Amino acid sequence: MRELLAPLMRDADVRLYLRIEVKGGGAVDPADLVYPIIFSPDFDRGPYQDAEPKRPSTVAELSSELFLVDVPPTRLVPFLQMLLTTDFAYLESRGSLSQQEAESIARKVVDLVGADARWWSNVEYPKWAWEYGDFSGDFGANPLTGHTYDCAMVGVGDSVAVAFLVYSDD
Repeated sequence: MRELLAPLMRDADVRLYLRIEVKGGGAVDPADLVYPIIFSPDFDRGPYQDAEPKRPSTVAELSSELFLVDVPPTRLVPFLQMLLTTDFAYLESRGSLSQQEAESIARKVVDLVGADARWWSNVEYPKWAWEYGDFSGDFGANPLTGHTYDCAMVGVGDSVAVAFLVYSDD
């Protein structure tokens, strides 16, 4: 997993809107993967970090902001592809990955995390969005950072766990 995602984790342009954390899987709390991203010394938590509602500041608070995403693993591929290539504020293309490269990476991530993995996010989309892979509509979210928009997606499998955090401002 680290080898697959290493180019993204090092790319300075990508790090302006996407952060990734990888750990061993098993009994991992999804918030334990998001916390080091948000509280990394090199992460700008955003212009609204002191806004209401109050942003989480502990692993326990982060845990309470993440929802279980109960969809088949194949339904996660279009969502991860979107996270890798889309500006959340404007729903426009962002970054250097093509749609095909992002889809390939997303598919490999889902396969590596495993079919029995569990996934969490701080955003909730309606069931139809997951069915059709269309995430352009309304969604509910629990803000994790002080950015206008942020989205965490965390997958925990038996042998690997991965967290993506996408963020942007309008």
